[in-house]
Amino acid sequence: MTFPYGEARAFVERDFGRDRVRIHLAVKTGDERMHVLHDDGTIRTYEPGETATTPPLERPWLTLTDGLARKLLDELAAYYGGVSETRSLRKDYDSELGRVDRLIGIMANGRDGGSK
Repeated sequence: MTFPYGEARAFVERDFGRDRVRIHLAVKTGDERMHVLHDDGTIRTYEPGETATTPPLERPWLTLTDGLARKLLDELAAYYGGVSETRSLRKDYDSELGRVDRLIGIMANGRDGGSK
């Protein structure tokens, strides 16, 4: 079965009972149908106004540990031109470390930072 074209939808939820993150994917097509991708690769199509007999959220497309989900987030952010949280924190840390090193150097050499 081929995944249809349309407006992509994604929903992420915390599964507290299993300490996991559940990811749901769907596509809403121009005819207002909602096509939900399940964990076994099947696609369930809901007609406009149709009430699901089985809640779609019971069968997420993907379930990950929190650590894997965060890694996926970092890699997707980096891939799409953003900066991952880890890389951003590292950059901030390195910048702050440079300032502290300069301050220590000034204090160790007995200089006042050039205010003379």
